Amino acid sequence: RVRRFVTQGSKWSHSKIRWTIKSGDFSSKMSEASVKSVLTNAFRTWAEVIPLVFRWEPIATRADITIRFVTGYHGDSKSFDGPGNELAHAFYPQYGGDIHFDDDEPWTPSTSDATHKSLLKVATHEIGHSLGLSHSTQAGSIMNPVYALVGTSLGDDDIKGVQSLYGKRLKSNRCADSCAINPQPAVLTSGLCDPIKIDAIESYMHNGQTYIFKGSSYWRYDDLNKRAAPGYPTPITAWLGVPNDIDEAFLWGHNWQYYFFKGPDYYRYNGVTDSVDPGYPRLISQGWPGLPASGIDAGFTFSNQVSYFFKGDLCYQFDNTLGRVATGWPKLIRDVWSGVPNDLDSVFRWYNDGETYFFKGQNYWKWDSS
Repeated sequence: RVRRFVTQGSKWSHSKIRWTIKSGDFSSKMSEASVKSVLTNAFRTWAEVIPLVFRWEPIATRADITIRFVTGYHGDSKSFDGPGNELAHAFYPQYGGDIHFDDDEPWTPSTSDATHKSLLKVATHEIGHSLGLSHSTQAGSIMNPVYALVGTSLGDDDIKGVQSLYGKRLKSNRCADSCAINPQPAVLTSGLCDPIKIDAIESYMHNGQTYIFKGSSYWRYDDLNKRAAPGYPTPITAWLGVPNDIDEAFLWGHNWQYYFFKGPDYYRYNGVTDSVDPGYPRLISQGWPGLPASGIDAGFTFSNQVSYFFKGDLCYQFDNTLGRVATGWPKLIRDVWSGVPNDLDSVFRWYNDGETYFFKGQNYWKWDSS
C-alpha cells in the first residue's frame, strides 16, 4: 500500500508537552472554559495513539505551545483574512509549535453546527501540524486541508503518520483496557470539612473552575492551591433551579453544557443565564436512553464521543454521538475499571492535570492513565 501521510521532518524531543493561552488571547465567540475543554479533548485525541502527554500550563512562560485567537496581522508572516478561507495555522515543532486561530471565524464547541466552525475539528487538525504532520490528501484524514472533509477523529493515515514520528502509545487511556488504579485510596480533606463525603464534583464549570456539591451547599475549589477557595461553602441556591442533595454534576462533552442528576430526573444548566433551562427537570429515561431510569451514582465525559456513567456495580458507556448507551453495555465496574469501588458518590476528570478521580465516602481514588 502506498504511504499517503506526509511528515514535515521535525518533532518534539520530549514527551510532556505543555500548552497555554495567555489572558486576552482567548476566543471572543466562546467562553474560556469551553475553549480549554475543546482543546483538551483535541490534544487527547492525539495522546491516545502516541506516547506523549499534553498538559495545560497556567504559567505561559513555561509552555511549549502557545495558542492564540487573533485577527488580521498578528505578528507573523501569515495574516488572517476575516471569515472564511484560512481558519487557523500552526507551526511545526522546529518553529515552536504555536497555533493561531482566526478570531473572526464563528467558532463553536459543537461538531454538528453547519452554520459555525467546529473548534474541535480545526484544533485537532492544527495540533497535527504542531506535532510534525503536513497536509494529507487521504480521504478521512484529519490532516486533509479541506474543512468540509475533516472529521473529529483520526484516520488510519493520521495514526500511521504521527506514530512514524513518536511511536505507538504503550498503554491506552481507554477504560476498557487494563489500566491500574492507585491501590490505596486517599482521604478527601482539601480544606473542605476535614474529612467530607461529597455528593458531586465537576471541573470546568463557570469559567473553568472546579465545584464540589454536598447537601444544600457548594464549594469552589482552588485548583492551583488545592484547597477550598475563601468564602465557601455557599448555599446551592446560587445555582438557580438546581436542587439540594444532587447525585451528580456533569459537563457533557457532546455539547459542553452542564447537567445535574437527582433521582430519576436531570436538569440542564445554562451557563449564560446562570439558571436551569426552561422545561427542566426531565426524566433520565427520556433524555438518556439506556441509563437506569431510577438515577445514577456518578458520571463523567471521557471524550467528545464517549461518556461513562455508574450505578451500583455497573458501568454504562454512553455514545455521545448517537445519544444512547452503547451496544454491549452495561458491564461490571470491576471488569472495566480495576480497583474502582462500587456505589460511587462522584467521578470527574480534573482538567488541571487531565486525570480521572473517583469518590466514595471520605476517600478518593486517582486513575492511573500513564
